[in-house]
Amino acid sequence: MHRALLLAILALFALAVGPASPRAADPATWLVATSSGGVLVANDGIDLVSLHEGQEVRPGSRIRTLDDGRAVLRRGDDLITLWPNSEIVIPPTQPEFGTRLMQTIGDALYKVTRGAAPHFEVDTPYLAAVVKGTTFAVSSDASGSAVRVVEGRVSVRNVGDGQASFVGAGQVGRVRAARGFGVQVEADDAASGGNGNGHGSNANGRVGGGEP
Repeated sequence: MHRALLLAILALFALAVGPASPRAADPATWLVATSSGGVLVANDGIDLVSLHEGQEVRPGSRIRTLDDGRAVLRRGDDLITLWPNSEIVIPPTQPEFGTRLMQTIGDALYKVTRGAAPHFEVDTPYLAAVVKGTTFAVSSDASGSAVRVVEGRVSVRNVGDGQASFVGAGQVGRVRAARGFGVQVEADDAASGGNGNGHGSNANGRVGGGEP
């Protein structure tokens, strides 16, 4: 059910932002397709300022959504959906043939077009998720980080101990803040039920933090 909800959210945003826009001259530059509520951006150490639709987001930028903030970033057919109270950073130095993002906290949904080799990486304080092209959600908080895979397969690595696992569609990979647990992979049905401690999925289809 939650996988279907995530796909429905992506479909709605695709309709909202319209046909794919042409890629910017700099392949590391994203465009703000939609934005609502409090969405802020900081560039090269400059204080956070309001982000608006149509604005370019370049390497070195830090994007933050407030309590009521939501945003969709677009680069060609690639989409990033940021939910409230989330933050991502586009590092100033990007791989020569790929994309690297840092999600410091919160929830985001990624739709990445397929490439010939793994080329898209999302890092959190606890894990690194690397894909060729797929749809997946990432969540991070003080308890750890988690990746839910909607389509395709994601390589998830625990940055603390170096252990890695593949997480497939319908699965969740979790990394705890505590060291020594590697990557815990579980069925999406188990994750969506939660455990009464605020983890697992919520009504918006987000995946909870690193605690099982």
